[in-house]
Amino acid sequence: MPRPNRRLGERRPVQSSELQWNVPKQTALSRFKKQQPEVGLLQDVSVTGAGVVAPISDQIQRGSKVAVAFGWVQGSVRVMRVEPHPDGVRAVYGVEWESTDSELARAILHNFLQSDLPPY
Repeated sequence: MPRPNRRLGERRPVQSSELQWNVPKQTALSRFKKQQPEVGLLQDVSVTGAGVVAPISDQIQRGSKVAVAFGWVQGSVRVMRVEPHPDGVRAVYGVEWESTDSELARAILHNFLQSDLPPY
């Protein structure tokens, strides 16, 4: 029987924090053009991923890998779900860390869930 909530870690709402959201390039030619990152807002965080509100992009679908930067830390996430945002111009992307031990995941978790994490 399918489980309606398969989440491993509880999502915790966080104060909106910006991150750079680098939409995958559209065509082979666009790979040579410098692309400005979009601004994404962290909405919630868990040990395995986060909810990010960012502009709608046809280039981002379930399974897409997106490069992101949080402060000075860079990494990538895998998009697991895409839902429309009430404003109609953005979407809510449910993402998973590429690795829960990545520098990006550790920086975000340290920033938002530090008191909830077990000691090393």
